Amino acid sequence: MMSRHKLKPVIQILCILLALSLTACGTGTPASLEVSSSTAASASTSAASESASASAESALAHDPITITGAIFMEPIESSTIKTDPVSKYIEEKFGITLDIVNNCIGSSWTDQAPALLAANDLPDVFLTIPSGANGVQGFIQQLVTADAIYPLDDYVDKYCPNIKTNPYMVAATNYIKTFYSPDGKLYTFPNMVGVGENPRGPVVTNAIRWDAYKAAGYPAVTDLSSLADALKKMQDVAPAGVDGKKAYAVSGWFADGQGWGDWPILYGGDITAQNSSKVAMQYVGKDSIESTSGLIDKNSPYWQVVSFYNKCNRLGILDPDAFTMKWDDWNKKVEDGLVLYCPAGWIPTQKNAIIEKNISPDAGFVSLPPLDSYGENFLAKSWGYGAEGYAVAKTCKYPERVAELMDWVCSEEGSLILSNGPEGMAWKMENGTPVGNPDYIKLPEFDTGAYKAYGANLYHHFNGYTYATMLPKFGVTTNLRLSDAAVDVSLTTYQKDALSHFGAKTFGDASYFGKVKKNTYAYPLIKAFNAMPEDLQVKNNNIGNFLYKAQFQAISAKDEAEFEAVFQSVVDYYNQNGGPEILKWYLDNEAAVKAKLDPICQPLIEALYK
Repeated sequence: MMSRHKLKPVIQILCILLALSLTACGTGTPASLEVSSSTAASASTSAASESASASAESALAHDPITITGAIFMEPIESSTIKTDPVSKYIEEKFGITLDIVNNCIGSSWTDQAPALLAANDLPDVFLTIPSGANGVQGFIQQLVTADAIYPLDDYVDKYCPNIKTNPYMVAATNYIKTFYSPDGKLYTFPNMVGVGENPRGPVVTNAIRWDAYKAAGYPAVTDLSSLADALKKMQDVAPAGVDGKKAYAVSGWFADGQGWGDWPILYGGDITAQNSSKVAMQYVGKDSIESTSGLIDKNSPYWQVVSFYNKCNRLGILDPDAFTMKWDDWNKKVEDGLVLYCPAGWIPTQKNAIIEKNISPDAGFVSLPPLDSYGENFLAKSWGYGAEGYAVAKTCKYPERVAELMDWVCSEEGSLILSNGPEGMAWKMENGTPVGNPDYIKLPEFDTGAYKAYGANLYHHFNGYTYATMLPKFGVTTNLRLSDAAVDVSLTTYQKDALSHFGAKTFGDASYFGKVKKNTYAYPLIKAFNAMPEDLQVKNNNIGNFLYKAQFQAISAKDEAEFEAVFQSVVDYYNQNGGPEILKWYLDNEAAVKAKLDPICQPLIEALYK
């Protein structure tokens, strides 16, 4: 899934990163200069070689060109492109007009990309997607096998001085080449590198409509079961939505399933870090694979969340449309005040202003503190490794121009402008520090008015740095609206009431995360495995397909006996169809993967959490 990861800034990390013993981006002979055995590949390679050998002067000529791009954006965002100040800035600075693929979000792009690859019609630059059991690795392997994308080492060497030398980006490109490349070459530009901690609240969360929670008398919530009970009380007193329609406490976009619509279930309340295998599981805060699969452990985070949805269904608070809805429908229901619970932490910053307008000024979502059932392993902080980055199609006529643009995207200056608009509009420079205008820093992070007025955060998944990363050069968060000062001046009445209720100053401070017993991190061990053998991939896919159907049968179970029967069917299928073999493959290869991963990740983890 694509995922929007953000958490609280960590200061002065650059100095620590400078000490990392990471090699710079590879500068060996690029694949674009190698001779292929087939005539077709030779022609493609020759064209790539000519492009790669173009001089920096020609790349800087800035003759007007149009670049097609699959950049993670919702329709309201992609429709704004070309008229906003950031798009105009890119056009003036680089001579590039970006033609964005419409509705390039979540499963929409995940569905489009394989078809475009098969038709040899990929956009010039595009966000990589998870594919099968091996996630983004698997998709990059498909692209390389099809000779569909440029290897980027040579372009980085010639046109990307920032990516080549900046310690953040050096770390990211080394990670990508080590764990996402089939041959050790660089195939994607980094994306969203840095700290993901947000003072407005966690990314994946238990967010609730505060007006209904207050009206219900602030019922105690300590675990998922008591959360379901509280949501029942909230639904009983919730105001009607738009056109007087009934609000359901819980809904979902499950028709976009298998890692997007049903990701709150698969990821077990954001306490697991797992790839698409479903079989192997790594808990956040741990640097090892669990020796028992969460699929056959009824107390695992996965089954806790399935049980939560089942209880909601039996209480009559799960929207019956949840099983057939896709993202757009669910999104509209949220805006219309027809949903009281949300597992996506970015929704409060995206939708609260709309909900407040449609329902009442006190009707926005607020994230609950971590629950007792998983507080110890809650993802309180994380480091983005930039791995789900942007590739350049071999059909692109201007790879050197794309490389130049991406070097700017991955710079502090570029990320600052992409997140806040060009200097002099929403912000200005004071003594070398970017300072946001008072009215600007009050705006929500995903504000449509800010898109049009400033281009601010419009390209929110086309950014070298995560939004809450402290940019060392400037001493500010990438997105100026995520500073503590910005949050202080933008708190609503109901948000202040929530903080008072929880005894916290902000949604990111220690008192809010009081149940967390340690600072945990996202150590991407399970995402660093190479492709498993083909026979295991087939078995893995079969288990995934069985599980997808079974989890909704479990959610729909009318009583505990029926739920238990579905659980047992998953255990039986797992044991009889290769589950133990798949888990054994992960456990057998764990030490070798860690040996490659630790030299890159451990220094970052120590810098972030010492």
